Amino acid sequence: MAFLARQDDYFAALTRALMAVERGEVKQHPADLQALMGEIYAAYGMTEAAERALESTLGARVNEAVIRQAWLQLALQYYRQRDYESAWRILEKQMRSPAAAWGERYVSLRALTLMRLGRYKEAAECLDVFAREQTLPPFLRYNRAVSLLKSGRLAQGEAELEQIVGLPADQPGLEGLKDQARLALASHWLNVDQQKQALTLLSSARLEGPFADETMLLYSRILLNERQTDRALAVLTRLETRAIHSDAVQQALLVLAQVYEQQGNQKAAKTYFEKALRRFASEEAFLKETQAQIASGEWFADVEGEAFWSNSMEPLPVFSTQDLNSFSVFYRWFASAEFQRRWIQYHELRRLQNRLDLWAYKMPALTAMAKDRAQQKAVLLPEARGVLEQLSNQGLPQRFDLLASRFEEAVSRQDLLAFASESEKELWQVQQQAQVTIDQWGRFARPDMGEQLAFYRGLLLWEMQENLVSRQQDRRQQLEEIGVLLDENRALQDRVFLAANQIEQLGEVGQDLVELNARVLELQKQGERLVQRQQLDLQAGASRQVMQLRDKLRQYSAAAHEGLADLVNRSLRANRSSGVSAPAVKTGEEP
Repeated sequence: MAFLARQDDYFAALTRALMAVERGEVKQHPADLQALMGEIYAAYGMTEAAERALESTLGARVNEAVIRQAWLQLALQYYRQRDYESAWRILEKQMRSPAAAWGERYVSLRALTLMRLGRYKEAAECLDVFAREQTLPPFLRYNRAVSLLKSGRLAQGEAELEQIVGLPADQPGLEGLKDQARLALASHWLNVDQQKQALTLLSSARLEGPFADETMLLYSRILLNERQTDRALAVLTRLETRAIHSDAVQQALLVLAQVYEQQGNQKAAKTYFEKALRRFASEEAFLKETQAQIASGEWFADVEGEAFWSNSMEPLPVFSTQDLNSFSVFYRWFASAEFQRRWIQYHELRRLQNRLDLWAYKMPALTAMAKDRAQQKAVLLPEARGVLEQLSNQGLPQRFDLLASRFEEAVSRQDLLAFASESEKELWQVQQQAQVTIDQWGRFARPDMGEQLAFYRGLLLWEMQENLVSRQQDRRQQLEEIGVLLDENRALQDRVFLAANQIEQLGEVGQDLVELNARVLELQKQGERLVQRQQLDLQAGASRQVMQLRDKLRQYSAAAHEGLADLVNRSLRANRSSGVSAPAVKTGEEP
């Protein structure tokens, strides 16, 4: 069960655990079992059930590694649910231990929880303690650097971020972390009025990756602060040509219009305000359409891709949605632990649903087979019982025992006639009759006839005596073969007897199959509801992402409308002061 839980196959692990509890199979380590069940409940998001299971182990003998892993899973689940207070309560109350015993996952979760609670000084101290025991991996170094900056240890935080930026790019995913560190360091330098250092740092930044848009926007802002307007405009112009889904691109459109307005280039400013409004309207329509697709289930069908058949022996499908039209809208959400956890849970439910579908497909055939077997046995039952009665009347075991005892008696008495062939027995019988005839003739019999008969009898006895051992061995082998056949016959009788008396049990099995079929159908419906609920949960998460983007887009659209209106008003006032008549406003135009 622990192995299955570590492989994230929580359904199989929980099923085995519940069956073991019901059957009373775990007697030596019940607390360890409860800890494992608590970990699995936590992985499924059932935090209350998980905490009850883990609290039941308090004071009991339980493996330290098992209970620590279970409490860590529960704290992680609270963190994912944004219940940072509960996550910290578990970490602080249930997982206090020396720094040397801390694992990387525990330290990372502890530091992240403290950072979410705004306790950056404690987060930095936590990572400092761990750093004295082990070398911090790059992502923990980044968290430590941010905590140092937030807690006022600026020099140390800056030095840590600079070291991360300078790391060699020989690890997968490290470039993204370096970009994030570069962006954080430049933002910090901008806030402490060290703009030239930030400018130098961002001048070597990549123009691709998940942080490229934010980096270009920050770079243009610093250039504007340094009064390098032409370079800033070049960066902003390049940035605004990127996908409008990015928040940085949307801001770049507004900043371009504002910069041209400040320069007195009202025509260019008006052009970018209008371009921003057009692109914002296009993005709003796209997001609205995406939201409609989410509501109808079409979006989820595209994300899920082609249907697949999965059982407990197959891995979950690789998540890949780069071909999705709205991928650029959701790519950050797709990369989040929240989405990945829900995605795995959805496919675990799908896997269970597939197995239930398979059982539902097989159940009618099993029921029909049981019914057919019952009918066949009802027909064959009288014949089978007749055969059993005949075999019983023949008394084969008793006859075999009699033969065996006669054989042993003949061996012990060295009875030659018992092992003679049929011709020898016939010849011996003829000699016995001849002897009787001679005895009846008395004195009338010829003297040489008795001698000749004695000679022939001796010759016959000599022939039977000569190979007596081999004859006994052959007869013993025959008896053994008969014994084997008798055992086989007895086994067949037992099978026939068992089958003849199981006709009622077969009927009970048929009834059980009918009830099981109904239960499988009921579970199938429950599984369908759970799969649908998990799908709706994913769709709700996507809808929330779209709503957040639409809310921000509306704010930018309002700012663009306001900027364009101010620009037009200033133009109108300037025209009135110079005596130029204002152009007529077309009806139906959006103010």
